[in-house]
Amino acid sequence: YYLATLPNKSRDKSFCRALLAVYRSNFDEAVRYINDAREEMESDLVSHITESYSRGYSQVFRCQMLTELEEVIAYKMSSDDRERQAAIVDTWRQRLGGIQQDVGMWQKLLRLRSMVLRPVLDLDTWIKYVNMSRKSGHMRIARDAIAQLLEDEVRFMEEVNRGEFEAITPKLMAQAQEYARLNAQQQQQLGLSNGLSQGLSLHGNGASSWEGRMRRFSIGGGNSSSKNAPLDMSIRLSQQPALVYMYLKYKWADNERREAFQMLEMFASDYASKIGFDVHNPEAFAEHIDARVLANISNADAADDARTIHLLARFYFKQAEWLSSVQQSVSLAQEARTKASLGAGDVPYTRQSESKRGSDAAVGLAGREGIRMSEDGRSQQDAQFLYELRGERINEAILESYRAATVLDRKWYKAWHSLALRHYHVTQRFETEHGSITEEVVENHVVPAVHGFFRAIQLSKSDTTLQDTLRLLTAWFNYSQFESVAQAVQDGFNSISIRTWLQVIPQILARIHINSESTRRLIRQLLVEIGKNHPHAILFSLY
Repeated sequence: YYLATLPNKSRDKSFCRALLAVYRSNFDEAVRYINDAREEMESDLVSHITESYSRGYSQVFRCQMLTELEEVIAYKMSSDDRERQAAIVDTWRQRLGGIQQDVGMWQKLLRLRSMVLRPVLDLDTWIKYVNMSRKSGHMRIARDAIAQLLEDEVRFMEEVNRGEFEAITPKLMAQAQEYARLNAQQQQQLGLSNGLSQGLSLHGNGASSWEGRMRRFSIGGGNSSSKNAPLDMSIRLSQQPALVYMYLKYKWADNERREAFQMLEMFASDYASKIGFDVHNPEAFAEHIDARVLANISNADAADDARTIHLLARFYFKQAEWLSSVQQSVSLAQEARTKASLGAGDVPYTRQSESKRGSDAAVGLAGREGIRMSEDGRSQQDAQFLYELRGERINEAILESYRAATVLDRKWYKAWHSLALRHYHVTQRFETEHGSITEEVVENHVVPAVHGFFRAIQLSKSDTTLQDTLRLLTAWFNYSQFESVAQAVQDGFNSISIRTWLQVIPQILARIHINSESTRRLIRQLLVEIGKNHPHAILFSLY
C-alpha cells in the first residue's frame, strides 16, 4: 500500500521496491530495482557534490545503502557459507567507523541490516547506536531501540531452548537455561502478586543473590508505574551485561535516577560475586586471577571473564560518578538555600551538621565527567535518596568504587585519573579545614594521589598529561616534608617518560631551593636525567 501511494517519479520508489523484493527473496528483481535507483540518483549525486559537502554526503550515503542492500542479498544467498556471512558482517562493522555520528543515518543502516542480522547478534553496534541517541537527546529513539534489543534477546533465548539451532556453545546454552529459570520464576512471582503497581514480591526456594536484593529494590520505592517498568522487568532476565549497563545509563539520563542507581548497585554486586570480586578487598582479586591462570582455564572461559571484568570496572566507575554527581547536586542545593536565608532546618538532606555538609560539598565537586542533576522536584528527591543511601560514608563509598575500577581495569586512564583526583580533593579539603594535614591523611590520600597521578600519566595520551602533571607537582611540593610522599615520587619517576617533565620545567626550577633536602635531591636528580636526554630544555638565556 505504501508503494502504491508513492508518485512514479519519486526517487524512493525504486529503493522501496528493492527492499520489498529482498524481503520476499526475489533477488533478480531486487538487483534490477537497485540498478534503477542508482540511475535515478546519478544526476542528483553530481550536482549535490559540487554544491557542498553536507548535501553531497547525504547522496553518497544513499549510494552506500544501495551497496549494503546488495550485500544483504549476498548474505541471504550464502546461507551455507558461514565464512562469507561473517566477512560481510565484519565489513559492515568496520564501515560504521567512517559514517557520521548521526542518529538518523545509523537508524536507517541498522534497520536495513536487521533484515538478515538480528540485533542481539550485533550487540556492540546497537549499543553504540543507543548511546548515540541518548547523548544527542533522542530518548524515545533510544528507548525503542532498547525495547527491540530486549525483545530480540527473549526470542533468541527461547529459540535456543527449543533447539532450533544446530551449533550451540556451552556458554550460550547455559545463558538460555538461566534465562528460562529466571523467566519461570518471574512469571510465578507475578502471578502471586497483585500486579506491577505493588512491586515484585520475591519468594521461592533457591533464590539467587540478585533476587534477594531485588526484594529491597521493590520495597525501597522503585517506581514500577513508570514508562520504563516493562523494560525494568525484561532487563532482569537479560544475559548480556553490556546491554544491562547501556540500559542503566539510559535510565539515569531519563530522570529515573533512584531506580537506576539501585539496579546498578545490584547488578554490580551480582556480577562481582560470579567472578569472585570483593569490592571491600579488591587487592585479593589479583591473586584470584593468577590462580585461574595457573588452573589452565580454557580460552573461552578466560575471554568471557575478561569481558565481565572489563564491564564490571565500568559499573563501579559509574557508581562512583553518580554518587559524586548527587553529592554535588546536594551541596549546590544547600548553598542555594543558605543564600536565600531559608535556614538550616528546611528539609535536611542528611543528619550531618551544617559544617560537615559544607566540607563534603568541597569534595563533592566531581569534575567534568559528573552528570548534573536537573532542578525539578523529582531529581531533588532522587538526590536526597541517594545521598542518604550512603549517609556519612558517601566519600568512602566513592573512593571505594573508583579503587575497584582501577583494580578491575588496570590500564584504564579514566579510572586512575578520577581516583587520584578524588584523593587530591580530599587532601585539599582537609587542609582547608584544619590548616595542616596529619600523617594519616598523607598515608590515606596524598600517597595514593601521587601513585594515581603517576599511573594516569603513564596511561594517558600526550595531550592529557599536563593537568595531571601539575597536580602531581602540587602534591609533591606541598607535602615534600613527609618521607612517604618523597618515596612515592621517587618510585614513580621510572614509570613515566622523561618527556612528560618537559612541559613543567619552569615549575620544577622554581622549587629548586625548597627547604626539604630530600625534595632538592630529587629535583636535581630529575634535572640531570632531563639534561641527559633533552639538554636544550634546561638551558635558559641570561639576557
